[in-house]
Amino acid sequence: TLEGRWALGDCGNSVIVFVWRHYKKMIIWPARLAERYITMDERKNILSRVNDLVQNDRWSEALTQVTHELHEELKGEPEDRFDTGTLTLIVAVGFAFLLTLLITCCVCAFRCCGNLAEDNSSKSTSRVESFRTEVFRRGSAIRRSISRSPKFPIRNASPAPPLSSLSFLNDDTTMV
Repeated sequence: TLEGRWALGDCGNSVIVFVWRHYKKMIIWPARLAERYITMDERKNILSRVNDLVQNDRWSEALTQVTHELHEELKGEPEDRFDTGTLTLIVAVGFAFLLTLLITCCVCAFRCCGNLAEDNSSKSTSRVESFRTEVFRRGSAIRRSISRSPKFPIRNASPAPPLSSLSFLNDDTTMV
């Protein structure tokens, strides 16, 4: 964020050196591409070499030495880095391939072994039929128990009273 706000460049090759005089701290922060040239170990070595200057408040000399050493590191060859992203991708693709192969083999084995036995198909058909009859039997029992509920009967035992017996209706009222 600081690199972007200060417009240090968008190439990823900048290095920020933070100096905190009050606590006598110095931090070296390379951007994405500069990190290939200035590794964590090299930063620790540079800071350990200037630590004595920082602790004695000789900031000018410390910054001059850090700037010189960073310049020398950036002129050199980039360090070889182990690319974990590519390795992760290769492992994930390999795992997906093996899982797909395993599932395909299992499906083929079940299909082949299932087709060898001829009497299994008649067994499974009879099981499906018995299951279907059981579902129909239980379903009608559930409908029957709901429709004949003693608490909420569907059919009323007593017929509705005739309209003439309703006292709140006048002679000129129309029922719809």
